[in-house]
Amino acid sequence: MLAHEDYFVFYPNIRGSLGGGEAFAQANVKALGYGDFQDILKGVDEVVRSFPVDKDRVGIAGWSYGGYMAMWAVTQTHRFRASIAGAGIAN
Repeated sequence: MLAHEDYFVFYPNIRGSLGGGEAFAQANVKALGYGDFQDILKGVDEVVRSFPVDKDRVGIAGWSYGGYMAMWAVTQTHRFRASIAGAGIAN
């Protein structure tokens, strides 16, 4: 839906995600928001470097663990101008 409205959508498969094998799925155990956050930032860097994306108009969104990452990201950097979190784990 967003791509149809001319947004560039980057959908990373960060460490801890399913589909990359057991070791990949376990790669962020006891380290939520650290290595996986670096994966997101490296991906965003590559997108901004490789495509016509305005680095000053980047947002982040996620659902469930992705929602947690969207909430976490804006406490760690000012790179994202907007954050949308759905069903994120929070305390």
